[in-house]
Formats: sequence, structure tokens, C-alpha cells
Amino acid sequence: MPAADIKLLVLCPLVSLGGGIRLLSQLIPALARDPRVESIQLVVPKNTVRIVDIDPSGRLPIELLELRSNVSQPLPEWLAARGRILGIRGTGKLKHVLRAWWRHLQTRELSAALRDAIGDCDLLYSPWPQHNDFPRVDKPVICTLQDTTLLDFPEISGQAETESEFSLSRDWIHKSAQVVVSSQATKANLTRLFGPVASSAVVIQHAVLPGTLETHELDNTLLEKLPSKYAVFPANVSVHKNHYALLIAWARFSRRNEFPLVLFGPHTDALTSNVFDGWLFVRLRGVIKRYGLRLGKDLYILGHVANEDVLPLIRRA
Repeated sequence: MPAADIKLLVLCPLVSLGGGIRLLSQLIPALARDPRVESIQLVVPKNTVRIVDIDPSGRLPIELLELRSNVSQPLPEWLAARGRILGIRGTGKLKHVLRAWWRHLQTRELSAALRDAIGDCDLLYSPWPQHNDFPRVDKPVICTLQDTTLLDFPEISGQAETESEFSLSRDWIHKSAQVVVSSQATKANLTRLFGPVASSAVVIQHAVLPGTLETHELDNTLLEKLPSKYAVFPANVSVHKNHYALLIAWARFSRRNEFPLVLFGPHTDALTSNVFDGWLFVRLRGVIKRYGLRLGKDLYILGHVANEDVLPLIRRA
């Protein structure tokens, strides 16, 4: 193959808010600037990523292929759980049918998109294969397994979903032309979980920063929301970020008035409002109340912040 003729299909049917989008916004332009890459087609859910955020200049050979919906959502908790619904006879079999139906709906659009896009590509790359079946394509596939969190902590997704994720990850490891990991720790974890086959994974540490290194001053509106001294935890409100344990630990920290905890990231503002009734938000709001954490004194919650404000917020901590 000529050195500059690689046509790359990047498959991201599931994109996490915050860190995932920030990683994509730097990873994809970096791949596009590689002299060996002729073009990139990026497959993402609709309205999650904008081409202007990935390529502000409009000069890179990147094409956005949007799916109509997020096709890689995990099973709802009640459907993933084993056993009957409310103990009713026959509902165990019904759940089995519903799980198959869910999987069919989730993968149908993705399969159609791949059929349309893969023919003109030389290589398929998946930065996040979690929750996805290995694609049925006749081109080499490379994937990056970022971590083993979902496999090591089954309480995050539940036993059934964890077992499903283990099976999917095993397929990706065995069938990919190459597996990439972002740390030696992840490589060791994969080898522990899947045996010697995972020891061939290549470690490529991505030095992706949430923003630029340029000096940036926070505007007064944001500064007014911050205490003079603080510790910071930048993360979206996903189960595996473990805000639950963090908030309990912070309530036991005797100097929390002197060094309050600042949270920011997508949906963290839901911890201060009853607008979102999801079980995770209700649970975390309950922890804040039960342990007597005081907003504006022990705990500051900023919600989502602009990319350019992330590093300055961390630097001030």
C-alpha cells in the first residue's frame, strides 16, 4: 500500500461526554495529520460531535458520518438483571426475548452504516469498543481498550451486563488485528483477565490534555463561584467515577471547610437540583444530605465548564 493512501474508518457509536469528546477532538485531527492517512470517516451518534470542533480550519480530510441515535446504550438495569419481573412466572423468558430485541435495534443501524462506509476504507479503528459487537467487516480492525473498570467492578453495570461485556471484550481481543492500550496497568489487567492472548497488546500512552497549554484567565463569573482554596475532582457523573465514595470520604475530612471540594463535569449540576430523577442523582443527593455536606461551604458544584476553563481550574486547586 502506498505510504499516503490509508483510508481510515473510526467507529465511535458510543461517545462519553466530557473526556471522551475531548479525546476525540484531539485524536482525530492528529490521525488526519499523519502523512500516511489519506482520509478519515468518523462514525458517531447524532448531535454528539461537531466537525467544527474536530477540525476548526476545515482543511483536514475528515468526514462525519452521524448515526440517528446512540446505538450502544447498555441494557436498562431491570432488563439486564436475571430472573423474573416482579416474580411473575414466564417473565424470565420474556426478558430474554426483550434483550435480543434490544440488541437487534441497537445494532441494525450501525450495521447499515458500516456497510455503506467500509467499502472505501482500508482499516477500521475503534477507540471505545465497549458495549459493541465486533464488526462483521472484511477489513483489518484495530481497537483501543482504555481500561478494565467495567470488568473489575461488576457492581457498576450489574452481573448480567458485566458478563456480556466480558464476552464482547474477549471477541475484540481475539479478532482484532491489533489491540492498543493506554497504559502498562491496563495491559497487565487484560492479561490477568483474558490470559496470554492479551499480552500482545501495544501500549500507546495518549498525552491528551483537556484544552491547550496556553495561559488562560478564568472570567469573573466563574471566579466568584470558587473558594480561595480547594481540591478538585473533574469528572462526569457516571457510576464508575465513584462520586458516592468520594462524597462520604469528604464528609469525614476534618479540614473540608478550609479546603472545600469542587466538582465539575457534565451533569454534576444535577446533584444540586431535583430536575433529574435518575437513581444515581437521587442517591448522590441523598449522600450529600445524610452526611451534612454544605453547598458553598464544604462542597462547590460547577456543572459542565468550557474546555478552555478546565486546566485553569485544575491549576488553581
